[in-house]
Amino acid sequence: MKVLAPGKIILSGEHAVVYGKPALVMAVDRFAQAQSIEEQSCKIKFDCPDIGISSETEPDAISKIASLVEERYLSFVHNKSSENNTLTTPMDAYIYLLHILIQEFDVKIQKGLHIKLSSQIPIGSGMGSSAATLVSVFKLMTEFFSLNFEKKRFLDFVLRAENFYHGYSSGVDPYISFHGGFIRYQNRDITDIPMPNLPAYVVFTGKPESTTSDCVSQVATQFKNDSVWQDFESTTCALEQAILENNLNTTRALIKKNHQLLVKIGVVPLKIQSFIKDIEKTGASAKISGAGAIKGENAGMVLIFDEEPPKKICEHYNYPWFTLKGEANGARIV
Repeated sequence: MKVLAPGKIILSGEHAVVYGKPALVMAVDRFAQAQSIEEQSCKIKFDCPDIGISSETEPDAISKIASLVEERYLSFVHNKSSENNTLTTPMDAYIYLLHILIQEFDVKIQKGLHIKLSSQIPIGSGMGSSAATLVSVFKLMTEFFSLNFEKKRFLDFVLRAENFYHGYSSGVDPYISFHGGFIRYQNRDITDIPMPNLPAYVVFTGKPESTTSDCVSQVATQFKNDSVWQDFESTTCALEQAILENNLNTTRALIKKNHQLLVKIGVVPLKIQSFIKDIEKTGASAKISGAGAIKGENAGMVLIFDEEPPKKICEHYNYPWFTLKGEANGARIV
């Protein structure tokens, strides 16, 4: 059995969505995949060859691992720990999801479970890699144990594990990976929007040195009660209308404004600001898509709206790029 779950791109509203403001989010045709493999032992195994990590866990150790994960997370949330060390390995989150199934649905592990994970989504790039992987693993587990329950509960469970990565997740990443499509997301209130029909490109500037959790924490320290979030909200709402009208010029102007707001909250490294300035000189507009970075030169994904692909500038900076393509379908068995 295989499950695919798509990644995502935020067109507007990153960071602001944490403070209850709207975000425009689109599933993209880059996927995380979870595959079940026949397992003779009664052990729980996860293999992630892409990042060279694997683990084996005895069923009677699941509860202990889950308790330790919760303890470390609470320590971080209540500022007993300055860094988010909730997960010693990504496998902790997958084990925690299995723990949820055992607790909530009285799942009995009567045979081994071996899951192999792979992903086309760059880790830490702002494309929802962790959420897509969690969604693919959890959906595979629910199919493996023949469980059926409300979609809302599915997302609640995945969100609990997603929080372990980022400290606090708005929930948008697991939602869009589970459902696919293009949405306006605000406080878990979702409005479906027709897929954009404007030329856009995505550039990978490299994995940031800071984590999403690092960025969210620093922004909260400096801007939690700032009026900047109202500026993000008005920009996002105007951008939604421009996209619905297929108005490229207005869209580019609003993307530029969004970029300026992201610079203001300190999540756009200087090198990325220079790159975006070069993009703007051509008449296009660009912005980071995701948490950005608070140190180093890389910032994950940059979104560009323009009629022509950014070949020459990307070659100059040695950044790979691809055409933005939406994904209408969410997590599914293939």
